[in-house]
Amino acid sequence: MLIMGIPESLFEIIKNALEYIEKNPQHHLVLGYRQKIWSQFGPKLNPDIPESKKAHKKRAYLALQTFKKVIPFWEEKWPRDKLALNIFLEIEQFLDGKIQIKEFRIQDLMTEIDNKGVVDGSEYFELLTGYCGVAAMQTAIFDEDFDEHNIDVLQKEPFDFFDQDTAFLAEKVYSKGETDNTARKEFWEWYLNSAVISAWNYKEK
Repeated sequence: MLIMGIPESLFEIIKNALEYIEKNPQHHLVLGYRQKIWSQFGPKLNPDIPESKKAHKKRAYLALQTFKKVIPFWEEKWPRDKLALNIFLEIEQFLDGKIQIKEFRIQDLMTEIDNKGVVDGSEYFELLTGYCGVAAMQTAIFDEDFDEHNIDVLQKEPFDFFDQDTAFLAEKVYSKGETDNTARKEFWEWYLNSAVISAWNYKEK
């Protein structure tokens, strides 16, 4: 049964997640709920499971749209610097099968963003926009990191920065370094009500 163009099971998870962020004092959506959503798209990328490729593309598209949501923060700080936009276009072309992205590209981008923080100076959340794009690129190449057979919806964020997903980094950007709870709530409501549904309906070109 489909509700709002998505399976009933995904609809229920979105509904529960919305209730969770409403009750949460910081209006934060914990990692476990995001993993539950990712698992609804299908199995994690595995060469031995053909349908996992389509599921992976949906998760990658979700990450890409999440990154797109915060690109304006980069453009406001550096209006002439197209790095964030170029990362978005690179991932988009990769998902469309128009280009390949080598693994070393991720490290090159990390170095470029690191250097920008040193040279230009910025608020931490502004630099995070670039790292958010790198996380989206990692998802596009490798998939999200989750165990589809063992998900605790209340699981919290990983401690290691390099293990944090696109949505978590985007939340930090959107809430300006976690200082704006109202913005955080707005971000997750957009993620659940719009981005997730759009990703579910993603069609390969």
